[in-house]
Amino acid sequence: MKILHINFKLSNKWGYKIINACNKAHLKGLLSTPAPWKDEALLHFCSRLDALSLCIQRLNTDVQRLFKEIDTHSPDIIEECVNEGRALVTTNNQLRVAFMVDIHSYLYELDACIEFLTEHILIPIYSEIFQWNKNRIKKYVTTKLQESNINPKYIREVKDLRNHYTHSKSAHIALALEEKDIIILKSNIHDFSDPNEFFYLGSDLAKFNSSFWNSMKVIENFIEHDIKNLDYGS
Repeated sequence: MKILHINFKLSNKWGYKIINACNKAHLKGLLSTPAPWKDEALLHFCSRLDALSLCIQRLNTDVQRLFKEIDTHSPDIIEECVNEGRALVTTNNQLRVAFMVDIHSYLYELDACIEFLTEHILIPIYSEIFQWNKNRIKKYVTTKLQESNINPKYIREVKDLRNHYTHSKSAHIALALEEKDIIILKSNIHDFSDPNEFFYLGSDLAKFNSSFWNSMKVIENFIEHDIKNLDYGS
């Protein structure tokens, strides 16, 4: 049997500074291993980051397709739907499915990245260099994020949304005409007085995305700093 392995180049290079710092610390005898993380954790994590970027690209494409679809309908039809409180029937039946799949995929990948980073990278590294337990490590990361003006609350919000759309309801789509933003509904609601029942794709989800990528920069930097500081006994 002939087998051809396929190697895909990763776009994201997160963790290289950590790898270099660990290699140097190991050569100095400060670390028992040059790779204090689980198996190929950094390689796998970068592949998940690439998947997350792909999810964003696909959501952006979905938005463009939806606005093109709406442009095919006359303003009078749009106004009638708004005034009568009924949904616009689209000619592209795959749009809602695409949105549902890509929103679910994005939230799943974002939550999975956060969970994988914690369990397979942060905990193994800090268990090795400081012998900290899981709770101590999580508190430390929370403090570091807050010091960089990143509110860790987004992590819980992402997990809650991911669980909702995975286990409870499909994503329903609406359009805020004045804001020109896509609204993702938690159920097929018509009363928008409760902001907990929906979120905006262009603003709320963008905040999650920005908070996450900013967190990645902060986390990479403080891990590198802590490993380098092993030289000084801190």
